Amino acid sequence: GNGLEVWRRLARRFPQSGTAQTSQPIHILQFHFGDTVQRFAEKLLDFDALVKDCKDRHEMDEVSSEVCKALVTAGAPEPLRTQLRLCPTKASYVDLRAQIDDWLASQDVWGQKAKPASSSDKE
Repeated sequence: GNGLEVWRRLARRFPQSGTAQTSQPIHILQFHFGDTVQRFAEKLLDFDALVKDCKDRHEMDEVSSEVCKALVTAGAPEPLRTQLRLCPTKASYVDLRAQIDDWLASQDVWGQKAKPASSSDKE
């Protein structure tokens, strides 16, 4: 019952080795987004969570916007990759994510098809 608590306290007292500390940033740099637009849309959320987790765990500055932009653009499937390359170079990662979300919505990747208004909606 107390094993987890003991492990938590030991982990705080004795920081992880350098190898463990560098493995997560390496996972970010080697992240695979998938080969299809649908898979890319799913994996993009995993990528953002990994970047946030890495920042939180390693108490480091955020992974740079430029690095995130480069990785996401390189990992995007066509035709999205071409669209992202047209994004202004001064745009931030947040801007790029907004462009991706807009593009995915226009492709109906999220599965949010517009529903015709029903008679109950008109009332």
